[in-house]
Amino acid sequence: KAQVTLDELLKKNPKSFFGNYYLGKVSLAQNKLKAAEGFFKKALEANPAAEVVGLDLARTYAANKKPEEARKLLEAIVERNPSSVKARQLL
Repeated sequence: KAQVTLDELLKKNPKSFFGNYYLGKVSLAQNKLKAAEGFFKKALEANPAAEVVGLDLARTYAANKKPEEARKLLEAIVERNPSSVKARQLL
């Protein structure tokens, strides 16, 4: 049900931060890594400062065997927020 609702939201507003972020979460839960990556990237385009999205994208990169992309993203998060415990743990 969540996916259908979020799909409808994105039809009305393709750049919706929440629509893209939560569809990324749903895709990740379904192990659809490529789709999750795309949704998280769109959410970050809408709100580049959303650390939680960056962390989820980094986890998705790692699960999708893209450790270099995950590392670069996590380093950028730590640079913006040196006290980010989650980003440091994931690094």
